[in-house]
Amino acid sequence: MAWDPGFDVAFKPRSVAVLGASTKERGGGNMFIGGMKEMGYEGVIYPINPTAEEIMGLRCYASLADVPEVPDLVIVAVSAGRAEQALEECIRKGARNIHMFTAGFLETGEEQGAQLAERLREVARRGRLNIVGPNCMGIYSPEGRLSPWGKLPVESGPVAMISQSGALGGEFARVAADAGLRMSKVISYGNGYVLDCTDYLEHLESDPQTKYIAMYLEGVQGVASLDCCKFRRAVPAVS
Repeated sequence: MAWDPGFDVAFKPRSVAVLGASTKERGGGNMFIGGMKEMGYEGVIYPINPTAEEIMGLRCYASLADVPEVPDLVIVAVSAGRAEQALEECIRKGARNIHMFTAGFLETGEEQGAQLAERLREVARRGRLNIVGPNCMGIYSPEGRLSPWGKLPVESGPVAMISQSGALGGEFARVAADAGLRMSKVISYGNGYVLDCTDYLEHLESDPQTKYIAMYLEGVQGVASLDCCKFRRAVPAVS
C-alpha cells in the first residue's frame, strides 16, 4: 500500500490510548505506558480497562468509546481472541493509527491463527486502518517520547531502523545509544499485515530527520514493490 501521511502524527502523538492496560504492574500494555513515562512523554495517555479506575497513576477508561477525543495513536495489547473486536472499536471511534502488540496469528502455525489474521486484514481494509504489527514492539520515537524498550535517548539523530524483530530493534537502539549514536526512529513491525517494510521505507526516504536507514528483515511481502535503487540511503541487512 502507499504510505498514508495521516500516520505521520503517530510518531509524535498528542494522545495515546492503550487498549489492554492492566491492573498488574507488568501486565498488558503497561510496558508502553511505562516507556512513555520514562521518556517524559508530554501528551495525554488513556489507559483502557473495563474494571479499573486508575492504572499507573492515570485515570482509566472502560472503553475506547469513553475517551474524550480521537487518539493520535492506539496501542492494542489485548489477547488474540479480542483483537478483532479492538479494531472494530478503533473504527467506531475514528482512530486509524494503531500499534498492535497482540500476537497469536500466522506466526503460531495454527489454522485458528491464520483465520484470525485474515479477519484482521479484512477489518483493516474496511476501516482504512494504519497498523504497525501485529506481534511487534512498535515505535521508538525520540521526538515523540515513545519507547517500548524503556528509557532511551530523547535526542533525535540521523539513523532510522526498520526491524521485524522487536528484540533486535530494541538491542540496536540500546547499542546505538551506548555508542553515542542517535536515532530518528526505530520501527519494530512484526507480522506486517497492513504496513510493511516498503511502506516504512517510503516514509523514511522523505523524512527530514533521517539520513541513514538500517533494516532487519525476515521476509518481504509484495517484494516486487521493493526497489532498493530508489532508496539510495537504505542499506538493507536481510536475514
